[in-house]
Amino acid sequence: MVISDQPLVSVVIPSFNQSKFIEETINSVLLQNYRPLEIIVIDACSTDGTIDKLHKYDNVSEVRWISERDNGHADGVNKGFILARGEIIAWINSDDVYYSTDVVKMVVEYFTKKPKVDVVYGDVAIISINSTLLRLFLLPPFNKERILRQNYISQPAVFIRKYVVDEEKLNINQVGLDYEYWLRLLIKGYCFSHTNKIFACDRHYPERISVNQKSIIESQIAIVKKRLGLSRPNYVVLHFIDRIYQAFCRIKGFMLLVFMAVLCDKDKIVFPIKIDSYPKLLWRQMTKAVGSDFKFKRTL
Repeated sequence: MVISDQPLVSVVIPSFNQSKFIEETINSVLLQNYRPLEIIVIDACSTDGTIDKLHKYDNVSEVRWISERDNGHADGVNKGFILARGEIIAWINSDDVYYSTDVVKMVVEYFTKKPKVDVVYGDVAIISINSTLLRLFLLPPFNKERILRQNYISQPAVFIRKYVVDEEKLNINQVGLDYEYWLRLLIKGYCFSHTNKIFACDRHYPERISVNQKSIIESQIAIVKKRLGLSRPNYVVLHFIDRIYQAFCRIKGFMLLVFMAVLCDKDKIVFPIKIDSYPKLLWRQMTKAVGSDFKFKRTL
């Protein structure tokens, strides 16, 4: 589907008690060098000072926000999807950030060049609670069967055409709601594509849902896959092949960090990135050892 020359891009930010992160998230969108864009914050009646921080954007025309009770994370995102007016939609959680100033511009150019693509996603950097770079999470080329086996799509780095979110909403009964959504879209025939660009930063800390509710997410996804007929015996062998792809991606990320190509233009980075030490960073890249206060734990 062809988009306008300068399409409006809508970024939905669901929020609940994330006052320590919300400004970094919003500012990482406002610092994009592309316009027009709109930011829609859907807050679920936060009680930690988030509302006071949202009021700082009352006179920023590109930011709209509401605060009301909802039926969970997915419900908040769905409300944002409904309010979004853009031709391209993104959803980034209130503890994540975009990586550089040119992310939205790259996405618009990508959709313009590839009118048949419905969903595009990039790579991510994993950062800590205080925005220290932990490692790079580079993804293998898009392959439908690979995604049906395992989630190789990082949600904050995803951009979607508006008609997709008009037709398909998130399932409010899912904890691991992003992967279920990708599976559903793939089964229904929507076209996905991956680009080798770092679009976003995924913040890793013990309190995040994907860490402290990991077992619930895995059990729900197992049920979803069984319902969709995606639990197949030969997946054991194919999972091994997928791990080889992952190893290549880790090595590629290691090389990027060695030559610091990922940080070649620090002026473009739109969050307060920190490097604790290069030896530790390179160690984490190859071992995936990340954790709070940098006590290396194999959690990703």
